[in-house]
Amino acid sequence: MRSTRIPASVGETATGAGAAGDVPAAEAGPARILVAEEDAHLAEHAAALTEAGYVVDTALDAASARHHILSTDYAAIVVDAAFSGLDAIALLRLARRRDLDVPLVVVCDAMHVGLSAVAVQQGALCFLETPVAREAFVATLSYASKLHGLARLRRRALVELGGEWWQLGDRVALEQVFERAFDRLTVAFQPIVSWSSRRVIGYEALLRSSDPSLPDPASVLAVGERLGRIEQIGRLVRERVARSMVLAPAEFVFVNLHALELLDSELYSVSAPLSQFGKRIVLEISEHALLDDVAQLESRAEALRKLGFRLAMDNLGPGYPGLSSFARLRPEFVKYDLSLVRGIEQRPAQEQIVAEMTALLGTMNTRVIAAGIESIAQRDAVVKAGVDLLQGFAFSRPDVSYGQPSLR
Repeated sequence: MRSTRIPASVGETATGAGAAGDVPAAEAGPARILVAEEDAHLAEHAAALTEAGYVVDTALDAASARHHILSTDYAAIVVDAAFSGLDAIALLRLARRRDLDVPLVVVCDAMHVGLSAVAVQQGALCFLETPVAREAFVATLSYASKLHGLARLRRRALVELGGEWWQLGDRVALEQVFERAFDRLTVAFQPIVSWSSRRVIGYEALLRSSDPSLPDPASVLAVGERLGRIEQIGRLVRERVARSMVLAPAEFVFVNLHALELLDSELYSVSAPLSQFGKRIVLEISEHALLDDVAQLESRAEALRKLGFRLAMDNLGPGYPGLSSFARLRPEFVKYDLSLVRGIEQRPAQEQIVAEMTALLGTMNTRVIAAGIESIAQRDAVVKAGVDLLQGFAFSRPDVSYGQPSLR
């Protein structure tokens, strides 16, 4: 066995009664395992699984394997690395289309160890190098089946108790979900108003997802980070905003920019879709903690300004990771962290802090935006503290169009 070692203490064979415990309680009967191979050299091992109490399906060609995987729920899948027409990685991707957690065990000879190791890196459970002892084979599949039951229970716990499901699962599983969610990403717009002049000075473009697996921007971006797909998300948003600019009625459109997007060469291209509207675009930097990893940050900021872009930093507040990034970017706008806005109408000390911060930022030629305004009382408190630019449900919810807010 290579790459992933299965402890002997948890690899005991299953009995007919015990196998049902390998799957969630809602699934009755013994666990089902698929063995995909062409020359039936694992036939004795498959028979041993049956003797241990498992239901075993076999697939002797790629078409049969595809049919089984897409039509049947399995507690584990075994594939011969030499299986033609559907290699281990392709089979893993196919399996993830139906079940994000089903374990894949690869059986290989010395010639296919490299491919099998890559499959493990992508999310396969482990690989077993031939010849494999029957006892080790059954023990590994028993353990894999138990892992599958555990994964299902963890997902049930997330549903019942709340949590971020995308923190579970391997890379291939996340890729499957991300690709589906990416096709459903949209952009909505929420107005930013100047209360003193009772007018809209800008709109923030907000990422939206209609996929139930990644229902909010935070989950989409978190998975994007794990998969290295932030650049792809950013380009989609910037292209969508560029297409909408002809309809934008206000002076500015604020576009959220993940810190890692600062490494995308397209962002600095004169021919990029958003660059032609540079003078009307404010790039709002998020994920400040990652700015330390951006080389030549000052020169990148200067290059963006040469294209006409202005810069903003969001989440300025008690949780701000440091002021070095602020000094290096010298943003034209800052957006207060929600913790500075929530409850401000009930806390005079908080209002005083906001007032002093706003006055100080004014001397630095930085305009302040208070987002998350949900009530008239909050609005009045931040306005009293000297903040003029406001955003939140008290004025308008995000909409796919550039809607007009309530300014009463």
